[in-house]
Amino acid sequence: MGLSIAGMHHVAIPVPDLDASEEWYCRVLNGTVALRLGVDESDVRAQRTRQVWIRVGAAIINLAEGPKVIRPDGMHFFHYAMAGEASDLEPWIHHLEANGVKVLGPYGHGGAGGLSLYFDDPDGYRLEIVFELGDYETAKATAIALGGALGNPDAPYDWDE
Repeated sequence: MGLSIAGMHHVAIPVPDLDASEEWYCRVLNGTVALRLGVDESDVRAQRTRQVWIRVGAAIINLAEGPKVIRPDGMHFFHYAMAGEASDLEPWIHHLEANGVKVLGPYGHGGAGGLSLYFDDPDGYRLEIVFELGDYETAKATAIALGGALGNPDAPYDWDE
């Protein structure tokens, strides 16, 4: 059977302060509001959860009012990754820092041609932007020039020589 998935539609993230999270995701990730749910009279009567869908490039981040989920310390594989254009790596670093966001990286990944910037939203959700630079040597040289490392914020390791 030739079933396939066309792509990821959205990621849903529960947040305790929907308005503050909306502002942050729109400002820091250059997102735009695509949809609001749980705010009109029929949704309120139905007690539907308040949500805002933020379009970030081709991705949609569905922020839903609710208690945040705590990422355990050292739990690298609990994050949300987006793709960025290679030419935007340094501008993203500057943009995030200008918005008071602590940038972790860039991190290279052994043998791969991409670099990753990691950072946390105000609720502690770990986000990642991946930049494909083509080949490992280019990614390695770029990361070293920008003070980066190999691995990830929870498990960095030395560059292979």
